[in-house]
Amino acid sequence: MMQVYKAVSFTTFHQTPEHNYGWLYLSVGDDVTSCRIEYKEAVKMVYQLSRKLGQPVIMYNNRYEPTISTVEISGFLP
Repeated sequence: MMQVYKAVSFTTFHQTPEHNYGWLYLSVGDDVTSCRIEYKEAVKMVYQLSRKLGQPVIMYNNRYEPTISTVEISGFLP
Protein backbone atom coordinates (compact mmCIF):
# COMPACT_ATOMS: atom_id res chain seq x y z
CA MET A 1 0.00 0.00 0.00
CA MET A 2 1.33 3.42 -0.97
CA GLN A 3 1.65 6.08 1.69
CA VAL A 4 0.16 9.49 1.05
CA TYR A 5 2.03 12.54 2.37
CA LYS A 6 0.13 15.81 2.50
CA ALA A 7 1.25 19.31 3.47
CA VAL A 8 -0.93 22.41 3.48
CA SER A 9 -0.01 25.96 4.44
CA PHE A 10 -1.34 29.45 4.21
CA THR A 11 0.46 32.77 4.42
CA THR A 12 -1.18 35.91 5.74
CA PHE A 13 0.02 39.39 4.83
CA HIS A 14 -1.57 41.48 7.58
CA GLN A 15 -0.82 44.81 5.86
CA THR A 16 -2.03 43.68 2.42
CA PRO A 17 -4.60 40.87 2.72
CA GLU A 18 -5.13 40.76 -1.05
CA HIS A 19 -1.74 38.97 -1.24
CA ASN A 20 -2.76 36.12 1.09
CA TYR A 21 -2.37 32.66 -0.45
CA GLY A 22 -2.29 28.96 0.33
CA TRP A 23 -0.08 26.09 -0.78
CA LEU A 24 -0.80 22.37 -1.20
CA TYR A 25 1.80 19.60 -1.48
CA LEU A 26 0.71 16.01 -2.10
CA SER A 27 2.92 12.95 -2.57
CA VAL A 28 1.54 9.53 -3.50
CA GLY A 29 4.28 7.00 -4.16
CA ASP A 30 6.52 8.57 -6.80
CA ASP A 31 3.92 11.14 -7.90
CA VAL A 32 4.35 14.60 -6.39
CA THR A 33 2.01 17.54 -6.85
CA SER A 34 2.57 21.03 -5.52
CA CYS A 35 0.41 24.04 -6.28
CA ARG A 36 -0.79 27.39 -5.03
CA ILE A 37 -4.41 27.40 -3.85
CA GLU A 38 -6.98 29.95 -2.71
CA TYR A 39 -6.37 31.33 0.78
CA LYS A 40 -9.81 30.48 2.19
CA GLU A 41 -9.58 26.91 0.90
CA ALA A 42 -6.09 26.52 2.41
CA VAL A 43 -7.30 27.72 5.82
CA LYS A 44 -10.08 25.14 5.75
CA MET A 45 -7.74 22.37 4.58
CA VAL A 46 -5.08 23.13 7.23
CA TYR A 47 -7.52 22.68 10.10
CA GLN A 48 -9.16 19.62 8.53
CA LEU A 49 -5.75 17.97 8.15
CA SER A 50 -4.86 18.92 11.72
CA ARG A 51 -7.94 17.09 13.01
CA LYS A 52 -7.30 14.10 10.76
CA LEU A 53 -3.65 13.75 11.83
CA GLY A 54 -4.32 14.63 15.47
CA GLN A 55 -1.50 17.18 15.39
CA PRO A 56 -1.40 20.90 16.14
CA VAL A 57 -0.66 23.36 13.34
CA ILE A 58 2.64 25.23 13.30
CA MET A 59 2.56 29.02 13.06
CA TYR A 60 5.55 31.26 12.57
CA ASN A 61 6.18 34.88 11.68
CA ASN A 62 8.55 36.03 8.97
CA ARG A 63 11.73 37.09 10.77
CA TYR A 64 12.27 40.06 8.47
CA GLU A 65 8.65 41.24 8.34
CA PRO A 66 6.66 40.26 11.46
CA THR A 67 3.36 41.26 9.83
CA ILE A 68 3.66 38.22 7.54
CA SER A 69 2.78 34.89 9.15
CA THR A 70 2.49 31.32 7.90
CA VAL A 71 0.48 28.42 9.31
CA GLU A 72 1.27 24.89 8.16
CA ILE A 73 0.72 21.22 8.86
CA SER A 74 2.07 18.09 7.20
CA GLY A 75 2.18 14.35 7.64
CA PHE A 76 1.36 10.94 6.30
CA LEU A 77 -2.35 10.23 6.04
CA PRO A 78 -3.64 7.28 8.06
